[in-house]
Amino acid sequence: MKLLSRLIFCLFGAMALSQTIAQEAPPTGQVLDKIVAKVDNNIVLESEVQKTYVEALAQAQQGLPAPTRCEVFESLMINKLMVAKAEIDSVLVTEPEVLLQVENRFNTVMQQFGGDESVLVQVYGKTAEQLKSEIEDVIREQMIVSKMRSRITEGVAVSPADVRAFF
Repeated sequence: MKLLSRLIFCLFGAMALSQTIAQEAPPTGQVLDKIVAKVDNNIVLESEVQKTYVEALAQAQQGLPAPTRCEVFESLMINKLMVAKAEIDSVLVTEPEVLLQVENRFNTVMQQFGGDESVLVQVYGKTAEQLKSEIEDVIREQMIVSKMRSRITEGVAVSPADVRAFF
């Protein structure tokens, strides 16, 4: 009986010691990205916010007003809300529509680099196919958001008198 009680005591002591060591051990992993928001099944990553913010700043240098990170985050959240609502309402875009837009956007990018794919690889560090697949996801989401916005506003008619009354 004494042996059994000593064994149980040692077992609980070992468990308590392992818990203490596990809690004090520094994390060994590295954080690659963070989820900053979740809308239905869609997530917004920190890297996505940062990338969109940098792109918006680049556009601001071309004469457009520079948005804040908060405004960029709000825009991404609205897009994710629209995509979630589009899934509920069964608003879809067809694959040929998306591929056509991808080709158009890619051709525009290629024209900026003089049609030389090697320059494109040097600048972006990605092949043409990798860029197309990245562009495809973004364009698909943009097209769904656009269709959802038009569906929401299709029956809305605003007269100048309504605008004056509102403001």
